[in-house]
Amino acid sequence: MIARLMELIENRLMTTKTVTTAIAAGETSNTTTFEHRGALFAYQIITPDYTNAVTTTIGITDSDGYALYSLAAIARDTTTFVNELCQKIPCDGKMTITITASGVPGGTGGTTTVKLYLR
Repeated sequence: MIARLMELIENRLMTTKTVTTAIAAGETSNTTTFEHRGALFAYQIITPDYTNAVTTTIGITDSDGYALYSLAAIARDTTTFVNELCQKIPCDGKMTITITASGVPGGTGGTTTVKLYLR
Protein backbone atom coordinates (compact mmCIF):
# COMPACT_ATOMS: atom_id res chain seq x y z
CA MET A 1 0.00 0.00 0.00
CA ILE A 2 2.84 2.42 0.77
CA ALA A 3 4.19 1.85 -2.75
CA ARG A 4 0.81 2.87 -4.22
CA LEU A 5 0.75 6.04 -2.11
CA MET A 6 4.27 6.91 -3.26
CA GLU A 7 3.15 6.45 -6.88
CA LEU A 8 0.24 8.86 -6.32
CA ILE A 9 2.60 11.40 -4.76
CA GLU A 10 5.03 11.13 -7.68
CA ASN A 11 2.17 11.69 -10.14
CA ARG A 12 1.06 14.76 -8.12
CA LEU A 13 -2.30 13.18 -7.33
CA MET A 14 -1.49 13.23 -3.65
CA THR A 15 0.78 15.27 -1.41
CA THR A 16 2.33 14.81 2.01
CA LYS A 17 2.85 17.08 4.99
CA THR A 18 4.89 16.23 8.05
CA VAL A 19 4.08 17.79 11.43
CA THR A 20 5.69 17.29 14.82
CA THR A 21 4.60 17.95 18.38
CA ALA A 22 6.62 17.61 21.56
CA ILE A 23 5.32 16.52 24.95
CA ALA A 24 7.44 17.64 27.91
CA ALA A 25 8.39 15.18 30.65
CA GLY A 26 5.66 16.32 33.06
CA GLU A 27 2.94 17.06 30.49
CA THR A 28 0.39 14.73 28.87
CA SER A 29 -0.59 16.46 25.61
CA ASN A 30 0.28 19.03 22.97
CA THR A 31 -1.18 20.22 19.68
CA THR A 32 0.02 21.28 16.25
CA THR A 33 -1.83 22.58 13.21
CA PHE A 34 -1.70 22.23 9.45
CA GLU A 35 -3.61 23.84 6.62
CA HIS A 36 -5.09 21.93 3.71
CA ARG A 37 -8.16 21.96 1.50
CA GLY A 38 -9.05 18.48 0.33
CA ALA A 39 -8.98 15.20 2.23
CA LEU A 40 -6.74 13.15 4.48
CA PHE A 41 -6.38 9.60 3.15
CA ALA A 42 -3.79 8.04 5.42
CA TYR A 43 -1.09 8.92 7.93
CA GLN A 44 2.01 7.55 9.57
CA ILE A 45 2.72 8.29 13.23
CA ILE A 46 6.14 7.83 14.84
CA THR A 47 6.03 7.79 18.63
CA PRO A 48 9.12 8.37 20.78
CA ASP A 49 10.64 5.95 23.27
CA TYR A 50 9.28 7.66 26.37
CA THR A 51 10.92 6.79 29.69
CA ASN A 52 7.60 5.74 31.20
CA ALA A 53 5.42 3.04 29.63
CA VAL A 54 2.70 5.28 28.18
CA THR A 55 0.58 4.96 25.06
CA THR A 56 -0.40 7.72 22.66
CA THR A 57 -3.73 8.94 21.30
CA ILE A 58 -3.96 11.02 18.13
CA GLY A 59 -6.96 13.26 17.55
CA ILE A 60 -7.80 15.44 14.54
CA THR A 61 -10.24 18.35 14.74
CA ASP A 62 -11.39 20.90 12.19
CA SER A 63 -11.23 24.69 12.43
CA ASP A 64 -14.58 24.75 14.26
CA GLY A 65 -13.31 22.34 16.92
CA TYR A 66 -15.32 19.32 15.72
CA ALA A 67 -13.58 15.99 16.30
CA LEU A 68 -13.10 14.23 12.97
CA TYR A 69 -10.87 11.32 13.95
CA SER A 70 -9.26 9.65 16.95
CA LEU A 71 -7.10 6.58 17.50
CA ALA A 72 -5.95 5.48 20.96
CA ALA A 73 -3.47 3.01 22.48
CA ILE A 74 -0.59 3.60 20.04
CA ALA A 75 2.48 2.00 21.62
CA ARG A 76 5.59 4.03 22.45
CA ASP A 77 8.70 3.77 20.26
CA THR A 78 6.78 2.57 17.18
CA THR A 79 5.97 3.60 13.65
CA THR A 80 2.31 3.02 12.79
CA PHE A 81 0.87 3.42 9.30
CA VAL A 82 -2.90 3.99 9.24
CA ASN A 83 -4.64 3.53 5.92
CA GLU A 84 -7.97 2.33 7.23
CA LEU A 85 -9.72 5.68 7.15
CA CYS A 86 -13.07 4.32 5.96
CA GLN A 87 -14.31 7.75 5.09
CA LYS A 88 -11.60 10.14 4.07
CA ILE A 89 -11.27 13.00 6.53
CA PRO A 90 -12.34 16.29 4.94
CA CYS A 91 -9.89 19.16 5.36
CA ASP A 92 -11.17 22.67 4.84
CA GLY A 93 -8.53 25.03 6.10
CA LYS A 94 -6.78 24.89 9.46
CA MET A 95 -6.80 21.47 11.11
CA THR A 96 -5.51 20.60 14.60
CA ILE A 97 -3.70 17.42 15.59
CA THR A 98 -3.65 16.65 19.31
CA ILE A 99 -1.20 14.10 20.68
CA THR A 100 -2.11 12.83 24.15
CA ALA A 101 -0.06 10.46 26.29
CA SER A 102 -1.84 8.10 28.69
CA GLY A 103 0.33 9.48 31.51
CA VAL A 104 3.40 11.62 31.99
CA PRO A 105 6.19 10.40 29.68
CA GLY A 106 8.99 11.10 32.18
CA GLY A 107 12.65 11.55 31.28
CA THR A 108 12.96 14.38 28.78
CA GLY A 109 9.56 13.78 27.19
CA GLY A 110 9.63 13.27 23.42
CA THR A 111 8.52 14.40 20.00
CA THR A 112 5.86 12.63 17.93
CA THR A 113 6.04 12.92 14.13
CA VAL A 114 2.96 12.57 11.92
CA LYS A 115 3.23 12.28 8.14
CA LEU A 116 -0.07 13.08 6.45
CA TYR A 117 -1.10 11.73 3.02
CA LEU A 118 -3.44 14.30 1.48
CA ARG A 119 -5.33 14.85 -1.72
